[in-house]
Amino acid sequence: MKSLKNKIDFDALYKKGIKRKIPIGTAINTPGEELKLGIVINRTIGNAVKRNRIKRIIRETVRKHSVKASIVLIINRKDINTNEISHIINNYFNIINNDKQSNN
Repeated sequence: MKSLKNKIDFDALYKKGIKRKIPIGTAINTPGEELKLGIVINRTIGNAVKRNRIKRIIRETVRKHSVKASIVLIINRKDINTNEISHIINNYFNIINNDKQSNN
């Protein structure tokens, strides 16, 4: 899994990507050759410790899935329960996988 780091990659995803509302914010994805992940967390979510914990939970959950896409997760809900994040991300990946199967 690679990470999206530069502005060019993020901007391309914002323009071409499929946007979906998820309970913790917004997810944008496009098909790709490998998994690339970008996580954007607003400072209003909490201090650096809380934001980094959320990022770690998301990365660990994403590693368990074999999706080939570029994904940006924008986390902007203040009342996030860290226990429900992995469940929400799993549901999101199930939706992505179902979309791919229905397109084939």
